[in-house]
Amino acid sequence: MPQHSNNINLSDFFKFVINHKALLWTFIILTTLIVSVCLGVSYSYEKRAIKLHQALKDNGVITYAVSYREICNSKIPVRYYQFTVNNTTYRKSLTPQTASTCIDPLGDTVKIYYVKDNPHLNLSESQLQAGVSSKLYYALTAMFFALIFWSYTFYKIAISHYVLTQLNKHNPLPDRYLNKE
Repeated sequence: MPQHSNNINLSDFFKFVINHKALLWTFIILTTLIVSVCLGVSYSYEKRAIKLHQALKDNGVITYAVSYREICNSKIPVRYYQFTVNNTTYRKSLTPQTASTCIDPLGDTVKIYYVKDNPHLNLSESQLQAGVSSKLYYALTAMFFALIFWSYTFYKIAISHYVLTQLNKHNPLPDRYLNKE
């Protein structure tokens, strides 16, 4: 039995793609669907974040939150704050802006902006000033990985087709397995 390698040249790959239009259209439709979903999710998230930022800038209620706990032994230190509105305590974790946060004693305060009707919707002053970061980067990354995934899958299908074609050239099926009439 001859040795077969998984090497396939580019012209054979494109011949396979052109000859299997249904597979090509399936590939295009699935990739388009994945990219569309990623862009839709990204757009929806960004739109909600912009709406929250605008609501807090226009009508946000200001209060102060006090730190009560911190985690300093991880790569990114986190400090936990709490504030009370209408006898309900709300908690928020923040990544410190400076490296000295883990040295500072607990009990420091940060300014918090919240929606009067729903204090769960809140941002710290630094988050509000930073604005809404664009999620387009995440969508483009998702598109890139979708393209890589489908290209790899399509390439593997082309290789298996090529190998089967080569095997059938050297070991044709007996006539009893072929539908000859």
